[in-house]
This record gives sequence, C-alpha cells and structure tokens, in this order.
Amino acid sequence: MPLVSSKLLDKKWKSREQQIHKDKLRQVKSQMRTLQTAPYIPTSMVRNMKKEELNESKYSTTCLI
Repeated sequence: MPLVSSKLLDKKWKSREQQIHKDKLRQVKSQMRTLQTAPYIPTSMVRNMKKEELNESKYSTTCLI
C-alpha cells in the first residue's frame, strides 16, 4: 500500500476514480460495424443479366411473328 497523507482522502479519491471508470464503461460505443452491408455483385454478372434480357426480348418478339 502506497504512503498517503490521509487515508480518508485516499479512499475518497479511489472511489471517485472508480466511479469515473464505471461511467466511461457505460458510455463506450462499439467500434465494430454492426450494420449488414449489401452483398457484392460483380459488374460482369450485371452486364450478363442485361445482355440476357436483351436477347430474350429479341427472340421472344421473333417467335410471335
């Protein structure tokens, strides 16, 4: 135990430091992102889907005639 000038003041200061520490722990916010991000879709897949839609519309109109 370190030497202190007053045991009462030392006890008071320690309790105050503990209270400050508890308050800080209550106010801590998460550093991690908790929100779910949108899934990654490669641009090649988007392009291929568009190409398929164009081909489908092109061939569906020719079949009806």
